[in-house]
Amino acid sequence: MIAIDEIDQTVQAIDLSGVQIELSPDQIIIPKTEYKDLREAVDNEPVFWTLKQAQEYLGVGRQSLLTIIYNPQIKKELDIEHGGCVKYWSKGSQYYFLRDDFKKYVDKNKKRLLGLLCK
Repeated sequence: MIAIDEIDQTVQAIDLSGVQIELSPDQIIIPKTEYKDLREAVDNEPVFWTLKQAQEYLGVGRQSLLTIIYNPQIKKELDIEHGGCVKYWSKGSQYYFLRDDFKKYVDKNKKRLLGLLCK
């Protein structure tokens, strides 16, 4: 990946005469300034999320999120004590979610998680 400060040093012109470039549906071309803005926005997000931030990401209420993360199978997968990305509440502490890992987990398991809420 190119660091933000290296972007201005990259090639500015490419001869593409006679060359067709195909982009897969998951790729886009955006202006450099927009890329910088997006990268800076992501870089400024907190690395650790609170319960409230995890709720907002999922778009569910507190009780719904607790229903998901305390499901025995899900808890086994998410608990930081077992290599997961959630530090569960204990007396005197709060929940912590590793933002990037939690987002990946949700993306990979969204149908399963939704199924827990629709029981």
